Amino acid sequence: MNHESESTALWSIGTAVPAFQFSQQQALAFALSQVPSEMARHVRFLYRRSQIDSRYSCSQALYHAIQFETGEAASGEASTAERMQAYEAQAADLAAAAAKRTLARQSLFTAADITHLVLVTCTGFVSPGPDVLLFEHLGLRPDVKRVQVGFMGCHGAMNGLHSATAICRSEPQAVVLVASVELCTLHFQTTPTEENLVITSLFSDGAAAALLSGHAYTAGQPRCYLDAFGSHVYPEARHAIAWRVGNQGFDMGLGPVQCPRLASVYPGFCGPLALVVRDATG
Repeated sequence: MNHESESTALWSIGTAVPAFQFSQQQALAFALSQVPSEMARHVRFLYRRSQIDSRYSCSQALYHAIQFETGEAASGEASTAERMQAYEAQAADLAAAAAKRTLARQSLFTAADITHLVLVTCTGFVSPGPDVLLFEHLGLRPDVKRVQVGFMGCHGAMNGLHSATAICRSEPQAVVLVASVELCTLHFQTTPTEENLVITSLFSDGAAAALLSGHAYTAGQPRCYLDAFGSHVYPEARHAIAWRVGNQGFDMGLGPVQCPRLASVYPGFCGPLALVVRDATG
């Protein structure tokens, strides 16, 4: 493939996390205080298999419950409206922190050069959203075009990169900022179901951003090129992951994948979209 005419250059990546950090061992101790004793062995198994050392949360109430072993999680009883207010107050700041680091890690482009903004998020709904607030945080031009990839779960960022790549290939002068922000712990649930136990052992909060450009820019050395994307839908696996708006936050559903075709193609992996990346020196 001729990268000068086909591929999208990825120049930099930046990440950001909220202020509240807790170890997985602290999270486990808190989880054990929330479940019946007969579930303790299963909870320990889940947290051990997660292979996570520490996590971050934007929720001060949840952090205090975990860090100081209060045995209470007021955030678990908050209404969806209250959780969305917290999302509105914090999502843009976290996304902006990741975007600023992305811009700082390369020298070819400034915020004034960005032509398109792609925001990826599935843990909150608000309009105007974090994408509009990023204009103020970053000093973007008012004519920057916006795209939002919403409610697509774990593979949302891949679709965001795919959208950015399509823009770059159709507009050679494009400079696209992709920002992804998720505040999963806002949707902490106290009911000790099998699904909730798995979810609370894995997910936390953070943001990431990437800067991409079309082939009109030949100066400098990008980190890599995005060559191709691929996707395949398996209808029989569509119930494996669900994400619905409930009265007390968003309710996530996780289930085993009963899909022999998927297991044969992606053993141990259920991602619906693949990305082909080539090193810029290759």
